[in-house]
Amino acid sequence: MSNLLNNPPSPQRIFFYIILAFAVSACNLPSSTPASSPKEKLIGTSVAQTMEAVKAQPPTATNAPTHTPTKLPPTLTATITLTTTPTPTYALPILSFEGDTNCRSGPGLNYEIIGTYIEGEKAEILGRHPSEDFWVVKAPYGEGDCWVVGDYASASGSYLVVPTMTPPPTNTPSPPIAPTLQEYNYACNWDGSQTNMTMTMVWSDWADNEDGYRIYRNGVLIIDLSANTTTYVDVVAVNLTQTITYGIEAYNSSGVSGQATFSASCQ
Repeated sequence: MSNLLNNPPSPQRIFFYIILAFAVSACNLPSSTPASSPKEKLIGTSVAQTMEAVKAQPPTATNAPTHTPTKLPPTLTATITLTTTPTPTYALPILSFEGDTNCRSGPGLNYEIIGTYIEGEKAEILGRHPSEDFWVVKAPYGEGDCWVVGDYASASGSYLVVPTMTPPPTNTPSPPIAPTLQEYNYACNWDGSQTNMTMTMVWSDWADNEDGYRIYRNGVLIIDLSANTTTYVDVVAVNLTQTITYGIEAYNSSGVSGQATFSASCQ
C-alpha cells in the first residue's frame, strides 16, 4: 500500500485496476448481500486512494501550437539608372547670301550702307531683329556689325539661339546723291513737216535712298521715273537753230539731288 501512495500508478493502470475490481466483485456476488470481507474492504480502500492520487496530480501541460512564419519571396526593387542628358552641339550661325545685299547701319533703307555682300558670300550671324526679317552680321569690311534683310539669304547653324537686338534710332532721311551722266546720243530727222530730235541718255545711279528720277527739258519737268532707273529716250520737235538742255535729278521725301545736265541742237 505504501508503494501505491509513494509511486502513483499511471492513468492507464488505474483504469485497468477499476475494471479488474469490478470483475472480481461480480464473480463473488452471493444471492443475498453479505457483509463485506476484509479483502474487499482492502480493495475498495485501495481504489479510493488511487482515485484521490489521480485527482491530486497536476494537469499535463499541453504545448501551444507553434507558428512557423511562411517565407515570402523577396520583393524586387526597381533600380533607377540615371542617364546623362546629351549636351546640344553648338554650330556657328552663318548667313549665306543668295543675291547681292547691302549691309546697313540699321534695318531699313533709311540707314547708311556699311558694305555689300556679294551672292555666294557668307557672314557670321550676331543677332536678329525682334520681329522683322533682318539679321545682324559681321560687317563685310573691317570690324563692327551691320544689318541685312533676309529676303535673299538663308541661315544655318545655331541661328535660333542668337539674341534679338534693338534697332538703332532711325536716321533722318537725307536727299539722294546726284546722278552723273554716262553718255547721251541723239539724232535729228525731218518728217516732212518738222525736225524731230531723238535723245537717248544714260546716267549712273549713285543713290540708294531715292524714290525715283525726274527728267527736265529746258527747265520743264517732262517725266518721273522709278527708282534705280538709269536710261531714258526723249523725242521732241525742234528748230534747226534751237538748243535743247536736259537735266536729270534723283528725289525722295526729304528733297532732291543736284542735276546732271547736258545740251544738244540740230544745226
